[in-house]
Amino acid sequence: MKEIATLLRRVNRRLLKAYGKPSRSPPPLDNKEDPLDELIYITLTQRTHAPGSSKAYENLKRRFPEWARISESSAEYVYSAVEPSGLAPLKTKRIVRIVNDVAQREKTVSLDFLRSLSDEEAQRVLTKELRVGQKTARAVMMYSLGRDVFPADTHCLRILRRLGAIARNVKHETANRRIEDVVPPGVRYDLHVNMVHHGRAVCTSRKPKCTACVLDDICPKVGLGDG
Repeated sequence: MKEIATLLRRVNRRLLKAYGKPSRSPPPLDNKEDPLDELIYITLTQRTHAPGSSKAYENLKRRFPEWARISESSAEYVYSAVEPSGLAPLKTKRIVRIVNDVAQREKTVSLDFLRSLSDEEAQRVLTKELRVGQKTARAVMMYSLGRDVFPADTHCLRILRRLGAIARNVKHETANRRIEDVVPPGVRYDLHVNMVHHGRAVCTSRKPKCTACVLDDICPKVGLGDG
């Protein structure tokens, strides 16, 4: 693990040089400072393209300036707002459930109470009580709560696999449970944000631009043909 941590610190330095130091406020990549805003936004981004999820989030915010109003609305009205993000029936159901679960737990539709919890307790509430995945929970914790965690999205996992930092065949949810044994503290925020930039621009799923990559000389390109 020490060798991998050393490699990833080196990767982080190069990506910082290439993409710069990510902002904390406002968060980059269209993420949100409010934890419930972020949870709903991340739910919309799952298995979709960025413009569609951003449009769906804007629709929801316009229709529901207070998230509590979702509970008072019809599923069809929520659905029509969510539709640009794709998988609208599933995402509508999840968003309505999240709002209802938060309201039942807190008697108010807000996740601000997470700010006073430890990392372990905040993650437990998100994954066990609100029933969201590890990556989603860590995105909320990292972007909205300022915690030193690492949500491994598709771009991050692709780059980590090609670097040989994680096994090629490990599934996303399994990888997210184990990822913090691999990515050292102190670099997680910068590394996550810049890996997303790098995955979109250079280390793409198909036809990655290896000759233009700042990591080319230290990347063994494990499973490169797998995407």
